[in-house]
This record gives sequence, C-alpha cells and structure tokens, in this order.
Amino acid sequence: MRPQLLIATVVSTRNQPTEALVTDLAVDGIDLELHDDGANSLLSIGRSHPDVVVVPTDVHGVDLLDYVDAVRRTGLPILVALADDTHKAVAVEALDHGARCILGLPLGARELEQQARLAAPEPASRTTLQAGSLTMDLLSHRVSVDGKDVYLSAREFQLLQVLLAADRVMSADELAEVASDLPAASVQGIRVMIGRIRRKLEGSGHSVLETVRGVGYRITR
Repeated sequence: MRPQLLIATVVSTRNQPTEALVTDLAVDGIDLELHDDGANSLLSIGRSHPDVVVVPTDVHGVDLLDYVDAVRRTGLPILVALADDTHKAVAVEALDHGARCILGLPLGARELEQQARLAAPEPASRTTLQAGSLTMDLLSHRVSVDGKDVYLSAREFQLLQVLLAADRVMSADELAEVASDLPAASVQGIRVMIGRIRRKLEGSGHSVLETVRGVGYRITR
C-alpha cells in the first residue's frame, strides 16, 4: 500500500488547484494543503510538516529563490511549478538552489503524484500494524484485540504480519512462497495455520481474517 502524503502548495494567479485535482489526489492517498501566499506558507509548513512542497514561479509575497532556500533549510523537498515561459530562467535557477524538478501549470494529478512520491523521503519502517481493534506490535512481538493479548506462535505471527502488511487478498500459494523460510510452509500448511490464527482471533471475540472463496485470504479493516 502506498504511503499517505501531504503536499503543501502556494496558490497564485496561475496555480489555482481545482476541486477535481484535490479529489483525484485524495483517491491516490495524497492530501493537498493550500497556502494563500509565500510568507504565510513558510509559517504554515513549520506547523504542518508536509512531505513535499510545491511552489509556483509566480508565488506572491516572497522572492521565489528566497522561498526555495527557506524550504530547503527545513530539509523538505520542494518542486517548482512553471507559471509561464517567461519564468523558465528563474525556474532553472531554482533547481540550482535545490528544487527537485519543474512541473507545468495547471498541476495535473498524475504528474504531481509521480514527482511527489519520487521526492518524498522514504517513510520510517512501521513498528505497529493495525486493522480495526487488532494491533500487532512488531517490536514486542505482541498481538492484541481490544487491548487483550492473543498468543500466536512465531510462525503464526509472521503469517499474520504478511497479511496485515499486504492489505489485499493473498492466495495460499502466494503466502507459501512469501513464508518459504517457515517450517511446513506448504500450501496445506498455510491453510492449517490460517485456521489456527482465525480460531485464536475469534476466541478473543473478534476476527479480521477473512476467506475469499476460491481466491485466498485477506484482512478486513
């Protein structure tokens, strides 16, 4: 599953993100934070800590290169959006100041998502996986439902971890391949372990492990 991203951008004469753009980005797991001018933007990103900043070359209230320099000092990646051809020189100069790339205006959801995900730093490894009231703590090797511990063997824990992280239907064949380092990780062995995990979760009063008939298994959320 792709990580959720927050992109901050400054509204300008040429950079007027539409409701359709915001909706398309949200479908792809991206929230768009709009700032009304460059000065307010620099204050806002210090509070919201976006993953990526996008600044149009016709930004209001600040010099474009000063804005790029200020954002780079925060360590955040910044992309430049070209307002018109007369701004090409300053956009290229912004690259020398540390901007990652030049986008066209109006912003397009596909290009913005692609470039933002390339620029965004890799997310820190998650130490907790969750689905509904089920929580898996990878550091303490504990599974709980509604705060009550569910005791799984090491093999059962690993198999449940794979399903939680996958966030999709996985067949018994896929699970056997992924868990090939586990003893008895045959297709039949996987099915047996799935049955044991389900019984233990149901014994705690809740089960998120669902069988999709003829396809495989998934975690419901």
